[in-house]
Amino acid sequence: MRQVILCQHGARHRYAIARILEEKHRLKALYTDSSAHSTLGRLAALLASHYPTQRLSRLANRTIQGVPFSKIHSTDTVFYHRLAYSLLGKEPDPQIAWGKWLSSKMIHWGVQSGDIIYNMYCENLDFLQYARKVPGVTIITDMYINPLQRDIVKKFHIDGAPLHYGSDVFPKDVLRRVCELSDLILCPSNFVKEGVLKLSPETANRIQLCAYGSSLTFPALTTIEVKRGRFFWAGGDWFRKGLHLLAAVADKLKQEFPDMEFRAAGIAQESIEHPERFRNITFLGRLNRQQMIQEFQQAEAFVFPSLCEGMAGVVLEAISCGCPVITTHEAGIDGIVNGENSIIVPTGDTVALKEAIQSFYKNRKERSSLMKNAESLLNGYSEEAWGIRLESILEKLENH
Repeated sequence: MRQVILCQHGARHRYAIARILEEKHRLKALYTDSSAHSTLGRLAALLASHYPTQRLSRLANRTIQGVPFSKIHSTDTVFYHRLAYSLLGKEPDPQIAWGKWLSSKMIHWGVQSGDIIYNMYCENLDFLQYARKVPGVTIITDMYINPLQRDIVKKFHIDGAPLHYGSDVFPKDVLRRVCELSDLILCPSNFVKEGVLKLSPETANRIQLCAYGSSLTFPALTTIEVKRGRFFWAGGDWFRKGLHLLAAVADKLKQEFPDMEFRAAGIAQESIEHPERFRNITFLGRLNRQQMIQEFQQAEAFVFPSLCEGMAGVVLEAISCGCPVITTHEAGIDGIVNGENSIIVPTGDTVALKEAIQSFYKNRKERSSLMKNAESLLNGYSEEAWGIRLESILEKLENH
């Protein structure tokens, strides 16, 4: 059985891929940046109880469960590099930050013939180029968001929208280079697959759909009463995830239905330019798991008019909590069928979004019908189902 070296920045999916690979006896090593197991992570755990800050707590909580400590290679090198730039009053080149800093440690940790490298998006380019030279190595790239996201989001740009960052910093030549280096490109949704095909049509035979699963389970709390007229949104990027679209619709709907309420979790109002655009949005900030469950279960619907995603796990979390969903094709949940188990609106179409919200408000029977039909959708998006899909792909690689 071929072994996998998993490479990732941050705690994406709460390290679920590492856990799945370990359960399947596939994980050789996890190469990652700061976590609860790195030097800074252990220090954060000691300090968090005495100096409780959000930053310390978040790092201390980056625990990697279900993976033996001996397989975890967690380094603080990215943090130290960013600190050095900060002290010098400089901003690092994103291509260096994402492509080189962690790569240097990964090259040191090593790769051997026969290994499978499971990399994410366009991270660690230097390491991929190094690994490509090792005979017998297979490279899998998890394309976790549509690679044309910058072009897609740019079409809807408004004043005050955040500048591109994170996964949006990679130019097309880097994206194409990663596709070229990859033996297999995993796409969590057809929306992502469409983007890869447009970007790099010559890699069409290397593309494989592999939807993620939700690593969270939410208990059914049927005793919580749905608040009539309450609609909920959650996310960390207000522009790409369409909060401004919901805000524009909220301004109009509140005039017609004053008892409607629109709530947003994940960001604070002071972090947004032109807060007057969001006058009818109640900002809740960051919520814990129990608070999120309550918000989902008290809402008439979860409204998520995203402009671009890979596969929005928050949509599955809403459905898990018994909350019907209004979203877009770009949210990347292929199991959603408009009018059957959710409502899909055209991207950026505030008229359609307003009509969908108004329909939920006026027709409670429609809400119940959609929610009942959506329950069966969850079976295909569990972590167990995700593991089965991933193992099937790895088995085909071995038999190829």
